[in-house]
Amino acid sequence: MPAAPRREPILVVANSAADAALAVEIALLANVPLALWGVPGTGKTSLLRSIAQKLDWPLHRTTAPIHEPADFSGLPFLPGGALTARTMRAPLEWAVTLAGEAAKHGGNGLVFFDDLAFAPLTVQNALLQIVQERRVDQFQLPFGVRCAVALDPGAAVSSMSALTAALVNRMVHLAWSPDASWWVEGFLSGWHLDVPTLPADWEPDLLSARAKVADFIRFRPGLLNSVPQDEFAQSGPWPSGRTWDMLARLLAACEAAEASAEVRLLLVTGAVGKAAGIEYLNWERALDLPSREADEGGGARVRNDQKVP
Repeated sequence: MPAAPRREPILVVANSAADAALAVEIALLANVPLALWGVPGTGKTSLLRSIAQKLDWPLHRTTAPIHEPADFSGLPFLPGGALTARTMRAPLEWAVTLAGEAAKHGGNGLVFFDDLAFAPLTVQNALLQIVQERRVDQFQLPFGVRCAVALDPGAAVSSMSALTAALVNRMVHLAWSPDASWWVEGFLSGWHLDVPTLPADWEPDLLSARAKVADFIRFRPGLLNSVPQDEFAQSGPWPSGRTWDMLARLLAACEAAEASAEVRLLLVTGAVGKAAGIEYLNWERALDLPSREADEGGGARVRNDQKVP
């Protein structure tokens, strides 16, 4: 039997666990839904728990595959017992509890759905409103409640598992594969992390970030919505109007956090995919070249085939 063709990884892997962790933290601080990819046992839950503890956010973690759709969309009932009444859904205890805890912490919190790729499609569909709007049917979670999911890369290529395009396109995707030195340091410290902070007034930077993204789409309109034809690629990041909007928010947060080029690369490609993300970064770099040449005496040049970074 011929060997299966080798698939190109759908995510850019960080050069260091510190860069990956910083990208995760910025995505959460910017309140962009996060999909954290990593094989079981690599500490995805520990990473998110450490970030939540450091930021003093209440955390609700649940294993998605063991639940029914009603556990995330609410339990249907007939108000007043009238058969002619419109069916409504009762708020779920976990959502009400998390909202109450978040209210004690400035409206902030984190809801984390583990092992999402192994959940049936009905459960994934029940999470669409929560991921996008933080809404459990008619019950609204505070907008400061962040959302993260954990995904096993092996599940994405399994014929028994699939991720809905509608769900994956609501999140920024980051790979998590810490090395031994990171694990030892985290293990000995009890997974206490130094979490960056964003200035309280960072969101006004969104205007300039959106303007830059809009200029790029004018330059490359074909990348506004580009759904991959390959089902495997559809399980990761790809360009859409929604993900370009998420990217603008991530770019503004990176600017406020003074993130490195490596961290920006992870977040940009994690939002709109490798091909579109690298093309955007090269376009942005070329756009900034005149001012950089002026600062450096005109010595820098960017080739058309140069990749960032």
